[in-house]
Amino acid sequence: MRIRMRPAHVLVFGYLSYILIGFLLLLMPISHEKAAPWLDHLFTATSAVSTTGLVTLDPGSTYNWFGEFVILILFQLGGLGYMTATSFVILAANKKLKDSRISILKSAFSLPKSIGITHFVRNLFVFTIVSEIIGAALLYPYLKDAGVENPLWSSIFHSVSAFCTAGFSLFPTSFETYKYDVSINMILAVLSYLGGIGFIVFT
Repeated sequence: MRIRMRPAHVLVFGYLSYILIGFLLLLMPISHEKAAPWLDHLFTATSAVSTTGLVTLDPGSTYNWFGEFVILILFQLGGLGYMTATSFVILAANKKLKDSRISILKSAFSLPKSIGITHFVRNLFVFTIVSEIIGAALLYPYLKDAGVENPLWSSIFHSVSAFCTAGFSLFPTSFETYKYDVSINMILAVLSYLGGIGFIVFT
């Protein structure tokens, strides 16, 4: 017997699956710089997907590059919205979205009838990636001059985190050290603003 779920239920199970997969990846030894309780990994995965920015440990010292990359993917997926990324992949392969997927996307974004979902997904994905790339490029020279370790990766991570308003940082005290750096603060603020108002409002 085939069980049919409402779009809202699919969204809930989708986000739960992201959290579970992220938790299992963060739990693996290949993600760690140092060991941490399993509950902290679960909390980190949940916080990343829900883009709350709450942490019970320091991500920069607890996880290695792979673990940090997992966290980035989680808050990128959480920021984009469930099914948006996979829908873009389908569209990029010149395939048509199924009616069930369109229904879920409409439920997730509550789009006006005047906006086509296919057009919206493409533009949303492009807008997100371009904004994050520009943000990382602008952050890089300032973080490099500040002596940040691996400034390129730090620029990418914090650009995505800011745009998704995820609140995650690789620094133990977040950006408190740079509270008087106008350039860094302005870049992060603009990224947060663009990501926070949403693509529909921006356009």
